[in-house]
Amino acid sequence: MSRQPTAAKAKPQKAVRKRVAEPAKPKGKARAKPRAKAKAKPETIRRKLVWRGVLLAIHYQPKSYGLLAHLELRVIAPEGAPIPVTDTGYRSHFLYPFWVREAGGPVAYVRQWLDGESRSPAYRRALDRWRQLDLFGALEEPRR
Repeated sequence: MSRQPTAAKAKPQKAVRKRVAEPAKPKGKARAKPRAKAKAKPETIRRKLVWRGVLLAIHYQPKSYGLLAHLELRVIAPEGAPIPVTDTGYRSHFLYPFWVREAGGPVAYVRQWLDGESRSPAYRRALDRWRQLDLFGALEEPRR
């Protein structure tokens, strides 16, 4: 028997993957970035208090700084009226929230705080100066 020449065995071809083009990005528009979760703002309790004829605004945040709460006082009217805990009419104060709870809430706490500090000689002098008519102070422009 004679051997017949056989056709050369074909080598198996590697599978070629065609690259699929990505969809075109719209021009002129920025890609939307994933938004970071917004931190929840601390709860704010807003109250007003009339203490000895002075109208005060109280803003209290019981959970603002970890273990500490934040209390703000502002004199609303009469403008420039002295209160014993501040000379400027504004006070920012950090304290433990359980002090406010024990006092009965932010208004009760502020009332007790002001009553306690009103016995100081410095506050009494400031109150006397504010009540006294000032001839030369009336000529000056009011501070803002």
